[in-house]
Amino acid sequence: MEVDHSALLFMELKKRKERKAQVFNECKYIFTNIIEKKSMIQKILEDVDPLIKEILSEFSIGFFSIDEYLRTSKWVDWVLDLNRSVGLFNGYGQGGFLPQVIKDLSKTRIELESIELKTLYLEKLLLSIIEETRQVKLLAKSRHWTNEKYRNEIINCIKIIIAAQGNINKKITH
Repeated sequence: MEVDHSALLFMELKKRKERKAQVFNECKYIFTNIIEKKSMIQKILEDVDPLIKEILSEFSIGFFSIDEYLRTSKWVDWVLDLNRSVGLFNGYGQGGFLPQVIKDLSKTRIELESIELKTLYLEKLLLSIIEETRQVKLLAKSRHWTNEKYRNEIINCIKIIIAAQGNINKKITH
């Protein structure tokens, strides 16, 4: 009984092409989510009290600052990563290159997933900060706090929220 090796190779090539398309589409989907969340975060920051925005710019969240996170250069790097993926997707269509393309796309997908998680984390953190500082602002108005006392209370509130979020994340990852 003779085995048709060309049919087996064709089937393997077809599976690899399908896998390449699948991983690439996952990258596009995740990247789209990141861009949408970034727009939402920028909208949140546009609407936030200038004092809170100023205070937030001084804080680090995890290993990055909000300013660093929102800098255009960071997003350009991410777009370039996706463009590199598009090049991988379109550039190497056949044969022996496919396993490497799939591997490179998979690496890009993991990097994008990490960015997506950071983006979600930052959005939730900002929403928590805004809600809690809104309560502090109401309290400040009702008790006629000085600007200095108000600022100090806002700083303490933000520190507590960031610390609490950090503790929650540590427990989740362990």
